[in-house]
Amino acid sequence: MEDIDALIRGAAIGVALVVAAAVLRARPKDRAAFIGLCFSASAIGYLLWGSPNLPAWPRAVHALIGIPALCAPFFFWALTRSVFEDGFRLRAWHWLVLAVIILAGVAQSVLPGIRFPWLPPALRIAFRLLSLALVAHALWLVGRGRRADLVERRYRVRVVFLTGGGIATAAILVVAMLYAPVNQWPPAARLAEAAALLLLNLVVGLALLRLDEDFISPGAAAAQLQLARDAGGALTIRADARVGPDADLLARLDTLMGRDRAWQEAGLTIADMARRAAIPEYRLRRLINQRLGFRNFTAFVNEYRLSAAAARLADPAQARIPVLTIALELGWGSIGPFNRAFRARFGMTPTEFRRRPPPNGENPSPNP
Repeated sequence: MEDIDALIRGAAIGVALVVAAAVLRARPKDRAAFIGLCFSASAIGYLLWGSPNLPAWPRAVHALIGIPALCAPFFFWALTRSVFEDGFRLRAWHWLVLAVIILAGVAQSVLPGIRFPWLPPALRIAFRLLSLALVAHALWLVGRGRRADLVERRYRVRVVFLTGGGIATAAILVVAMLYAPVNQWPPAARLAEAAALLLLNLVVGLALLRLDEDFISPGAAAAQLQLARDAGGALTIRADARVGPDADLLARLDTLMGRDRAWQEAGLTIADMARRAAIPEYRLRRLINQRLGFRNFTAFVNEYRLSAAAARLADPAQARIPVLTIALELGWGSIGPFNRAFRARFGMTPTEFRRRPPPNGENPSPNP
């Protein structure tokens, strides 16, 4: 059984290396490539940590592979968000979470001899729960964002990723919660973990290889270039973009978003828009993604909302209208998502935007 275990772990390590190569090929200088490499290194560390031969290895090797192994759930979470969530980037508090994970993982191994016998098991449970929370959150985000995803291949990969990744990670973490450290697991449990890790690496590798350069957002600039302001200051699809075989569909979409202001409806979904525009949903997805350059339906709708919000906030006649009122009237359900979207789009909060002096004494109306 140990030979089979070693064979499966070796195969999983090979797939992890393929994942690293796929990330480097797609975006060699992008921060997501760094996250992908970290995930591959942590996955390899975790695979080696579960080897039945681990006790015979030098202590220095334990430390060399143990630290990356502790980071595996975190970098799975980060890589998942990089692949399926446009605009995601690691922030300072994310690294703080990783530091807590490492400290809890290291402490559970080096503190068995202290006066408080309950502390190492408590740290072990805390480490596992935090790891499980990260993995569950990543999978939840993948599922939640599926309907708004406009990148066809990424949209389809989400189902495979949720199924395979969810089964594998849940099995690994649940077994880890029930048993002692991995090198003390029964051979059958260790073999099952190796098989689950192979499945997980295959799922991640398949996702990245199938998505290739589609899996990381190139940024919103190209999409915004397809939208412009008309004479009245309202956002519209550029005339030179409404050409070709999809001209009629784009005109319908432009009418729905411009004249009918469908974007102002709270909770608007792409299925609602497809029904109102009399366009099949799959055609509408392709239209917004391939002709207008948007990778996410929410980002497409928010571009109209944010443009209108910026115009209203810059209007001196509306200076006394609360920011919350403007957000609610433009389709947001609460102030938090509006503030985050506005800051990401304009680099400042709505209040800061409103207070800034108008350029040349005129009413600012920023282009999208």
